[in-house]
Amino acid sequence: MYPIERYLGTSKSYVRNCACPEGSIAEAYIANECLAFCSRYLEGGDSRSYYSRKCDDEIEHETSKEECLFPSTGESYGAVDVYEMDEKTLLQAHRHVLFNCESEVVENYKKEHIAEIKRSHRKRRLTQHQLDRMHFDTFSEWFKEKVKELEATSDILKNVIVLARGPSYIAKRFNAYDGNNGYRFRTNQSEEHLETQNSGVMVVSKTKSYASSSDNAPKSSNITYYEELWKMTWISQL
Repeated sequence: MYPIERYLGTSKSYVRNCACPEGSIAEAYIANECLAFCSRYLEGGDSRSYYSRKCDDEIEHETSKEECLFPSTGESYGAVDVYEMDEKTLLQAHRHVLFNCESEVVENYKKEHIAEIKRSHRKRRLTQHQLDRMHFDTFSEWFKEKVKELEATSDILKNVIVLARGPSYIAKRFNAYDGNNGYRFRTNQSEEHLETQNSGVMVVSKTKSYASSSDNAPKSSNITYYEELWKMTWISQL
């Protein structure tokens, strides 16, 4: 049976008033769409929509120290494209993970690194802008060496060791990504001929703003970034 035949059979079953078949079909169709939409937000039952996940505005992460470093935020979808990252991309990926990790363990290492930079520049007082720049440029390499030293002399969390080593050179790229909030994001190229568009994303990031390079009192504020997804990159392993 062709899909159109199945669809026509379903539409025919919607008819309750033979005098107004079009109105019955339209009314039943809208009712089904409303039920499918609402079912995504109901816990404890199967959704009538095509999405298996429930929509949730807040993504819950594990609280365990072993697991909080690598929370699950969704999964890739579609064909995989394996490729090798260059040095610049690899460094950017490692920095992004380190500076966006909300683990208390990593935060303590950041504070230690900043304190070490201040001690090594006692003779020349650094501005806040210079301090932040040096911290950003050197933290990933410093963190790697620091964890390597501690690994040989004391017990340290396995995830911290993996995080310090950085991502693999081998990465995977996908055309779509299923988030834990029930939405599927696609790249701009993959939806060129589709009626539905879902390549636009919005990210709210806390960013420091400097009036000048000598500004010692930068202001931190939330800045909203809007962009369209192109080719997604998925780090295969850290």
